[in-house]
Amino acid sequence: MITANMLSVERTIRELKQKIKNIDLDVLRFLRDNFTIDYYPNDTCIHFNGIAYKNVLLEPQRLKMDFISFVSHAHSDHLPTGGHGSILSSEVTWRFSKRGPLIKDIPDNIELLPAGHVPGATMLYIEDELNVLYTGDFSLHDTSLFMAAEPRKADIVFLDATYGAPDYTFPEREEEKTRLLEAIDYFERVNVLTYTFGKPQEILTYLREHYGKGFEEDVYLSRSIFKKTYIIGDLMRSAGIDVYSFSQNPKRASIMITNRAILDPTRVTITVSGFWRAEGDYHFYLSSHEDYNGLLEFLRKCEPRLIVTLWGPEGSERNLSRDLEIPALSFNELIALLTVLRYPLI
Repeated sequence: MITANMLSVERTIRELKQKIKNIDLDVLRFLRDNFTIDYYPNDTCIHFNGIAYKNVLLEPQRLKMDFISFVSHAHSDHLPTGGHGSILSSEVTWRFSKRGPLIKDIPDNIELLPAGHVPGATMLYIEDELNVLYTGDFSLHDTSLFMAAEPRKADIVFLDATYGAPDYTFPEREEEKTRLLEAIDYFERVNVLTYTFGKPQEILTYLREHYGKGFEEDVYLSRSIFKKTYIIGDLMRSAGIDVYSFSQNPKRASIMITNRAILDPTRVTITVSGFWRAEGDYHFYLSSHEDYNGLLEFLRKCEPRLIVTLWGPEGSERNLSRDLEIPALSFNELIALLTVLRYPLI
């Protein structure tokens, strides 16, 4: 009996076969010969672990002893959750991983590049018969805590397509930053609602620039935000921020930076994110990712022959392929190519 799911799989395979016709044969062969899919078992079944370039796992769920595991940055959805093995990352990202030794001697054909996004975030660049850029999460803006991502020419780009649809267009960053600081000044007592790592530390650099030395005494950080800020205390100090001087009293501090652990209902709540958040009275679009136009700008400078979207809204790869006239696959399509479809089609 043919079910709706079976029809969906069949349709996906037909679409993938059509897309593959537009990809250069040497690119397909390079993927087939150099990339594999890794799994890990538990008591009842096996689970997808990630893809690997030769012996380098790209952001796996679990570390493995016979692989080097690339970890792009310290957000929880990118950190390995188990296993044992060596980690390829920045030293800052490694502080958060709590697993495995940090690789000191990086293979000669591999380079870690700044990714923007959050402190310690890196992209992976591979020089081989074809060159490969794996972005992880990235952004083209920098702060006093991290350097912006810079495009690098690559035949294949594995792309963070979080905002991979034309509707995602952000305001000019410096103007939005100015409006955020003006709102904090105007309302005097505010909750600033955001994530735990990356965004709150970046906001602290804005406050340091705006208010100057000693501003920390009027800022309270929720427990989880303070913990992660403390872990990168050396970077914060280099930006002129004293992690030991933040207010210990949430009622007395004018600015409370929180991730919902503590939210004072008597204050105006300001949300800061690339996605609109309903919890706030006012929202400011300051993202740690690139909007759609930023993705196009980045890819034009990379000049890839194939784009693989790692995550993002459905159809991201079609949007980018259409607007850049470059072949593109979703990550799931790449998985299909590396398993069921690769040998019959090449």
